Amino acid sequence: MVPAASGIGDTKSVTAAITGPQTLVLRILGRNISILQGELMGLVMGLLLALENTSSTSLYSDHLNLVQFIEDLQSKVGQETKLRMINGRSYYRWIMDLISRTRTSVIHTKSHTNNTNLALLLNNEVDHYASRAQNATHRLPSAPIPTFYMEDIAFYRDSDGWIESNIRVFTDYFLARQTAKALSFGHHHTMTTWLYDPRPPPLHPYTRASSAYSAMVQLYARSGQLPTASGMKQKGQIRDSRCRYGFRETEDMYHVFVRCERFRSLRLEVAELVVKKVGKRIEEYNLQESLAMGLLEAAKLFFSDSDVFWLLHYSTYYLGHVPQLDPIISVKAFANSTICARFLFNIHSDFHLAGICLASWIWGMVQKDMAKRREGIIMTGMRT
Repeated sequence: MVPAASGIGDTKSVTAAITGPQTLVLRILGRNISILQGELMGLVMGLLLALENTSSTSLYSDHLNLVQFIEDLQSKVGQETKLRMINGRSYYRWIMDLISRTRTSVIHTKSHTNNTNLALLLNNEVDHYASRAQNATHRLPSAPIPTFYMEDIAFYRDSDGWIESNIRVFTDYFLARQTAKALSFGHHHTMTTWLYDPRPPPLHPYTRASSAYSAMVQLYARSGQLPTASGMKQKGQIRDSRCRYGFRETEDMYHVFVRCERFRSLRLEVAELVVKKVGKRIEEYNLQESLAMGLLEAAKLFFSDSDVFWLLHYSTYYLGHVPQLDPIISVKAFANSTICARFLFNIHSDFHLAGICLASWIWGMVQKDMAKRREGIIMTGMRT
């Protein structure tokens, strides 16, 4: 399968191959497929070719689950209940029918080992055919789609083909993708993640921290649900969307976390801490300071707008985003690419943690100030 890490909604190419006395490579059509369909189709091809032989045939596969499935068939263990829920079930039913009509022994062979037996040599050769065929998929014949072994009612979509994966997971995935796309064009491109550094965030604040407040602020911020003045006006809860601290700008998330003068000193204080943290990382990895100046400058401007480091020219640190780090420092500054990757992952984690912690700190202050203000209004009303 190319790309190898393709998901449900990604465009992909899957080829299936078999070799031995005859060699055949087919391409599998549709987007709702995976490497599993390639393995299943390879076995189908082998069983179809075996139908021509009246003598017994040996068929090797490195797909252990599939071989065990066939062994269960031969032991008369019922499989129909199991097949109702698994992906590619029409291919499995096709294999069940072919197994019942041939004298073929399906044998498991381990792949990528140091052995040099016939089964491993054949496995390496068929992997070679399937991989090299990806360079000329337009010339490959298409594999038949076993619609004749599908349920009476099967899901289909033009862009995905026949859908035999879990329909609930399939629907949830595309609904989430649709929502993310809608969010990416609103709220200052909240979910346009390709604009930012692609490294994964540290797990600790989301899965192991004793307090989940920073994670909660991230959840509400990324979904555009923080109760800012702008958001509450849209919901009809208040009439004025201007900053509740007396500034003339509209109070949205960007204003609260990046622009509001009420928190300016706090942003500067945390920026100094980030610069020191990055400086320590540079010393730890014995980097030349001249090669890491861009990184130090990015740390200074992490909480403010920048035409250089933020691709959209404004900071989105409060959403857990980090500017793209690879263009800032060259791989040549490191002894090898592994050290470079480790260093940039640590820097990304430092930036991410500082961003979400500052966001939760600021929003906590906003909540306290608004609570005090409401309490003051209530007490004044009682005295009146």
